[in-house]
Amino acid sequence: MISPEQALFYKTTVNENLTDDEELVYEEKVRKNIKNKPQLDDFKQIESKGIYNEIDIERDKRKILAIKNKFKKDATQRSEILEAVLTEQIELSNWLGDNSSTVETTKYDDYINHTDFIVEFPNDKNINRLAIDVTVSNDTNTLDEKYEYIKNQLDNNKGADIKYFQSEFNQDEKGPLSDIPRVVIAMDQENIQKLSHVIAKILKKEISKKELACNPLQLEILEDIISQLKEQLTYTTNKFGPNNKSRINKNINSLIEDLENIFQHKKSSPQIEKSSSGAINVIPIKPRIY
Repeated sequence: MISPEQALFYKTTVNENLTDDEELVYEEKVRKNIKNKPQLDDFKQIESKGIYNEIDIERDKRKILAIKNKFKKDATQRSEILEAVLTEQIELSNWLGDNSSTVETTKYDDYINHTDFIVEFPNDKNINRLAIDVTVSNDTNTLDEKYEYIKNQLDNNKGADIKYFQSEFNQDEKGPLSDIPRVVIAMDQENIQKLSHVIAKILKKEISKKELACNPLQLEILEDIISQLKEQLTYTTNKFGPNNKSRINKNINSLIEDLENIFQHKKSSPQIEKSSSGAINVIPIKPRIY
């Protein structure tokens, strides 16, 4: 049996004309893992802490349905493939550093807070976190809408809010987050097909998992994330001045420091391919709005 939220997943997915490789990856990485995605009901157990109660959770479920019905909020199969691959490879292949971990979001935080998953980066001082919004599209309007949403939050000296969150590193940390830096990871159809082709070959045991673990795509993703965060920091500095002490500025600065260290370490690693004739690329985020 699947829950109503899981049933909603199937109803809100736009079927695309996938290649055979994409079909295989979608089946193995997305459809078979739907039961593992976090549900709003998972958070009922902390009602005693005064964070959520059943009435609030049921209200949020209705918000999800209302947004779906009003705005035709649909996920595409290719964007779900990209999300599934990123959450897996960041954790299993250390694409964003050896200690990073991913936390998938509920439909509420996907629809309301525009976040597909959170990446946690523990260090000696704290845990830095990054909100990721993924898309498979090279449509300028679609990408601009996502960037504009981030800009609107920065205009208020704020970052991403997450209502339903469970840390991978601290099981007692279960509840809302605020002022989390957010970036967009975008890929076009041609490159998601290239990525799916590599994963399909791994699934069919034609090549080793190392082919993906060592793929230079991780360097490109890291570089793109750092570039976006620096653009955001420039934007808030220009808007609020160089002495801006907001939480979002502090969080962006701390995250940039962590990610630059990770990038330099990976860039010098002999295990990661530095070039490939069949390179897989993300769409670099240009400073269109910052």
